[in-house]
Amino acid sequence: AMVASKSVITAGQWIVKAKDWNTLREICSNEINKEHQEHPERAGLALEQLRPVAEAAFGEHNIFEELIGDLEANGFKRHQTHIANRDHKPALPAHLRDSGNRIRKALQGDDPPARKNFNESPTGRAALQFLVDTGEVIDVGPELVMSTAQYNRLKLVVKQHLRKHGQATASELRKAMETTRRILIPVLEKMDRDGLTARRGDVRVLRKED
Repeated sequence: AMVASKSVITAGQWIVKAKDWNTLREICSNEINKEHQEHPERAGLALEQLRPVAEAAFGEHNIFEELIGDLEANGFKRHQTHIANRDHKPALPAHLRDSGNRIRKALQGDDPPARKNFNESPTGRAALQFLVDTGEVIDVGPELVMSTAQYNRLKLVVKQHLRKHGQATASELRKAMETTRRILIPVLEKMDRDGLTARRGDVRVLRKED
C-alpha cells in the first residue's frame, strides 16, 4: 500500500522521495501511452519493459510490484504480461485496416462467406487472425469464421431450443437457427468441442449450463 506524506512515500518496505516516485510514474505513463500510439494493435506495453526503468530510478530497492500497483491505481490496467491505459482497446494496424474492414463487412450478414475468401492474401490472413485474437470474430472451424455477435445469437437459439425440448436432431436445430447446413454443422461441432452440447447418436443435448 502506498502511504504518502508531503515529501516521502512508502513503497513496500522502502521510503522514497515523493518527487522521485512521481517522476518515475510519469516516465512509465509516457512509455505505455507511446506504445499505444506506435502499436495500437498490441494489448499494451510488456511489463518487463518497465523493469529497467524502475531499476534505473531506484536501483537498490525492488519496488517493481509497488510501481505496477501504483499505475493500476492511476488509470492503467495490468493483464497477464502487459500493462495498458484503462481505455485502450487494440485497433487494427494501418496496413491491415482495409482487409479488416472488408472482413467485418462480409461477416455482417447471416450468411458469412467461406473462410478461404479471407485467406487469399497475407494481409487478409493477418487481419482475420487479429480479429479472432481480439474476440471480434469466432474461429468456428477450418472452413468457417463468423462474427462473435452472430455466433452468440446462434448459441442462444440452440440453448433455448434444447432447454425446451431436451434434445434435437441437426435438422431440427437448423430450422430453429434458420441457417444452412454449411453453417450449421461447423457451428454444432464447435459447440460440442466447447462443451456446450453433446452428441448422442443422431441428437444433441445440452451438456451443461454456463
